Amino acid sequence: MTDLGGILDILVSFLGPQEIIIQMRRNPELIDTCRAIIMEKYLRLYDELQNIINKHADGCDTWLNLWCPKRYYTMQSDFCVMLNQKYFERFVLPDLREQAEHMDYSFYHLDGPEQIRFLDDILKLVDGIQYVPRAKHGMSQDGADEWMPLYKKIQKAGKNIHMTILDCPIVPKVYKQLDSKGLFVYAVFLTKSLAECYLPKFMGGNGGELIIIISSWAKEVDIEKINRATVREYTTSNNIQISKSLESQIVRELRKDRSVLTYIPDIEKKHM
Repeated sequence: MTDLGGILDILVSFLGPQEIIIQMRRNPELIDTCRAIIMEKYLRLYDELQNIINKHADGCDTWLNLWCPKRYYTMQSDFCVMLNQKYFERFVLPDLREQAEHMDYSFYHLDGPEQIRFLDDILKLVDGIQYVPRAKHGMSQDGADEWMPLYKKIQKAGKNIHMTILDCPIVPKVYKQLDSKGLFVYAVFLTKSLAECYLPKFMGGNGGELIIIISSWAKEVDIEKINRATVREYTTSNNIQISKSLESQIVRELRKDRSVLTYIPDIEKKHM
C-alpha cells in the first residue's frame, strides 16, 4: 500500500499550515468541509488499492514494512504538532477515528516528542504505535532508555509497538526491557556475524551477552588490548563454542567507540 498521508497533512499541502490555523479559528466549518472531501476520496482510494492487493497477495503491507493478514493502514497527522489539545480533539481525532473504524487494524505514526501529549487519546483508537523520535542531533533514538516509559505505557494499554533500530547493540536491550509480544523491531544487520552477535537468543543470536561478559572479564584480569587470541582464551576456558566469524565480530565490537553509531555512517547516537 502506498503512502496516502494524513487528512490534515494533505490539506496543508494545498493551503499551508498558517492559513489552516487561521481558518480553524475564523471559519472552522470550512476546514470541516475540506476534511470531509479529503476523507471521502482518501477512503475510496484506500479501498481501490486494497482490492487490487487482495487479488494478488495474502494480507497487506504499508510503508511501515509491517505485514498484516487483514486490512490495515498506518495513520498519521504530522501537522497536529502545531495544534493545542482543544484543536486536536476538534479537527484531528474524529478523522483518526473514522479511518480506524474503516479498517480491520490500524497503526499510528507518532512523529516526534511533540506528539506524545496526544498519545492517550490516540491509544483509544488504534492497535499499535510507531514512535519516531526524529534523527535530530543529541536526541535519543528508537529503543533508547529515555523512551522506555513511553513504550511500556503503550504496551500496558495492550497495543503493539513498531520501532526502527539502526544501532545493533540496542536490539537485545529492547527485547530484555519490553514484552516481545506485539513488539516489531525493524533492524539492519549488515553482516551475518553482526546478526549472530546481537540478535536476541530466541531469534538464534547471542543477544550481545558475550560482548558484555568478555569485556568485564578483560577488565578484571587487566587485559588492555582485545584480540582473537584473547576471545578464544575466554571461550575455551569456559567451554563456549562460537564460530570464527562471531569471534572476529566480538573483537571488532570491543574495540569500537560505543559513543558513536558506527554501523550507519554520519548518524550519531546517545551513549547508552
